[in-house]
Amino acid sequence: MDTQGFVSIDIWTIIFTWINLVILSLILRKILLKPIKSILEQREQEVMELYGNAETAKQDAEQLRQQYQEKMAEAGKEASEILHTAEQMAQKKETAILTEAREKAGRLLRDGEEAARLEMEKQQQRNREQMADIAVLAAEQILQRELNEKDYESLVLKTIDELGDAS
Repeated sequence: MDTQGFVSIDIWTIIFTWINLVILSLILRKILLKPIKSILEQREQEVMELYGNAETAKQDAEQLRQQYQEKMAEAGKEASEILHTAEQMAQKKETAILTEAREKAGRLLRDGEEAARLEMEKQQQRNREQMADIAVLAAEQILQRELNEKDYESLVLKTIDELGDAS
C-alpha cells in the first residue's frame, strides 16, 4: 500500500481537474477571447488600411510620375514649337529685309537712271542752245562783213572749234 499511496491515481481528481480546465477555458474564452479577437481584428484592419494607403500612395506616385513625364514631353514639344516659330519669324524677317533692300536698290537705281537721263537731256538742251547761239553769232558775223572764200572757210572752222569746245 505504501507504493500505491505514493503513485495513486484518483479518477475523481482527474475528472474534476478536467472539469476545472474546461470551465477555466470557457471563462477565459468568454473573458479574453473576444477582446483579444477584437484587438487582432483591429490590428488586421489597421494593417490592411496601411497596405491600402501604401497602395494608394504608390498609385498616386505613379500617376504623378506619368503627369510629370507628360508635362516634360509637353514642355519639350512647346520649346520645339517656340524654336520653330522663332526660326520661321527670323526667316520671314530676313526675307522681308532682303525684299526691302532689293526694292530700295531698284528705286535708287531707277532714280539714278532718271537723274542721269534728266541731266543728259538738260545738257543736250544746253548744247542745242549753245549751238543756236553760235549759229546766230556766226550769222551775225557773216552779215556784218563781206566774206571772201578764205574768210568764210576760216569762220566755219572757228565755229566748228567753238562747237567742239562747248560740247
